[in-house]
Amino acid sequence: MATVNLNLSFDSNQINISLASEEMIEFNKKWSKIIELFKGELFVEDGEGYLWLLASSDEELFISTSDYGSGEEGPNKSRATFKLLSRITNSVGDCDFGFGESPFEEEFYTDLINLSKIDNGPGGYSFCATVTINGYSGYYSGSYEFLPEGGIEKSFTFYNEDADEEEY
Repeated sequence: MATVNLNLSFDSNQINISLASEEMIEFNKKWSKIIELFKGELFVEDGEGYLWLLASSDEELFISTSDYGSGEEGPNKSRATFKLLSRITNSVGDCDFGFGESPFEEEFYTDLINLSKIDNGPGGYSFCATVTINGYSGYYSGSYEFLPEGGIEKSFTFYNEDADEEEY
């Protein structure tokens, strides 16, 4: 099995509520088993007290399938993030890759997107992403967008490094 590397950067993943809000407390209580898989890092608070999904605006998240062994059980932020990004309901462009993980249950995504609607209005979270796969001579560049009706749209373009070198 090839190793998949994912680099996520901030796009619009801010949550305009506090960890102490009633809605967040209820979400954390209901989904504690899933949140535990992220090792306490599903929601990240920045130095100014703003809350973000997975990574704050001033950081990138780099994870890899090599971060966990096959059959490993228990909390693992990389595996949990790959599971989170596996509920793809719409694909646009070059999306011929996956992470080999089953997504969380559908209701989790609905509840997560409802957290963003509290102060952010309609819409949801999105991330810019670069995906590399060992053995490929290129990379995928695109985005993940959490959809208001649930699920995720992934939109990617594959850039073949060999083809780019031949053009010069």
